[in-house]
Amino acid sequence: MRYVLIATLCCCMIGMNGCDIITPPYKKNSVVTPPDTSKVFKKAVLEEFTGHNCQNCPDKGHIPAKQLKALYGDRFIAIAYHVSSFAEPSKRYPPDYRTPTGNEIFYIAREPGLPSGIVNRLEVNGQMAQSSDSWGTVVQQELATEAEVKLELTPQFNEQTKLATFTVKITLLEDAQEPLYLALYMLEDSIVSPQNVMGVRDTMYVHKDMFRGAINSTYGDQVFDMGKKKGEVVTKTYTFAMDKVTWRPEHCSAVAIVHVNAPAYEILQAEEVKLK
Repeated sequence: MRYVLIATLCCCMIGMNGCDIITPPYKKNSVVTPPDTSKVFKKAVLEEFTGHNCQNCPDKGHIPAKQLKALYGDRFIAIAYHVSSFAEPSKRYPPDYRTPTGNEIFYIAREPGLPSGIVNRLEVNGQMAQSSDSWGTVVQQELATEAEVKLELTPQFNEQTKLATFTVKITLLEDAQEPLYLALYMLEDSIVSPQNVMGVRDTMYVHKDMFRGAINSTYGDQVFDMGKKKGEVVTKTYTFAMDKVTWRPEHCSAVAIVHVNAPAYEILQAEEVKLK
């Protein structure tokens, strides 16, 4: 897998041609290179670390993530993990949005300060977690990188039984250099819940892209062995009983992630679909 991101970003930062530094605010007039539709490119997954009692998280985390989504559309996927002491429930912030998977991803990112996030679980200058000032540059570079796998995610939802079914098809576009894993996550959007916004408790704050749970565990299932050849295909099907949770199906989406295992954990491709 790739270990060249640090050098590439350093080149960008000293002004070499062929790479743009994208910084907040991420607006429509930022540099966006349309993808070559004859090729398959990586998508960019931002795993944001946040908490309802983190007063800087809305301005320095939630808003930049929203701007990147508006800029890149479905090529950009945001996942918000509520972690650390900033996510602990209290009288003023009673819900507990922490999850075992969120805590695990926070741990492999070396438990950075909030707000922060990781893009495709890549390290930049020896650090996996970055502030939102760096997200745009890494996102742009990842979106310009040809993918090693193609990922197709198809949902079905039974209104009577409340059973969600997800079919995931993974196709190797290059020979597998190491074992590859598939993880399937569930997110919920438009959750109205108190948030500390620069020291002010906003009781009507709308939380976006909130991670709710892992359908097949944090790191998922191994889908390819090392050495598997370009063109090989694996199809997996997963079910999830939505009547066992309080999540609203009309506001839920599933994110499928193909990644390498420890110690890199790099995300090679991802796909997001609405449940309904």
